[in-house]
Amino acid sequence: MTHLRAAIVIIFAFITSACVAGEHKDTPEEFWEVFQQSVAEDDIEKLASLTHFPFKTRGVHDSMPVETYDKEAFLETFPLILQTKVPRQQQEGSISLREFILEKESLTASDFSSDDQLWIGDFKFDDTEDGWGLSFIYWSEDQLDQGL
Repeated sequence: MTHLRAAIVIIFAFITSACVAGEHKDTPEEFWEVFQQSVAEDDIEKLASLTHFPFKTRGVHDSMPVETYDKEAFLETFPLILQTKVPRQQQEGSISLREFILEKESLTASDFSSDDQLWIGDFKFDDTEDGWGLSFIYWSEDQLDQGL
């Protein structure tokens, strides 16, 4: 009888740990808050931890090639991405991608292309087994030279 109890306890512990491991620890809103705060603090290491690798970019036209970045290349490139100026959507002038992220106060239904995918401007975020993370952005180094 004690062997049966021990077996039941072990099976229950295994099932419980498997269920907990599969749970997401962040909602999209919680993720966005942490992502924004990391941008505000210029915490590139934290931003890397909020990114799914390989991280990918492609220029603003779909015919442009996809560039793939590992963590090391991300750490070098992402500060440049944040400095990139883009046209404002509903106002004249331009804004840096950093400013764009910081101005996005909350998520709306239109930000979700599906339950597990967010598009915020040209930034794509996916919900995977590891939780929410940045996975793609429409961007190329050519944009740095445009000086919008």
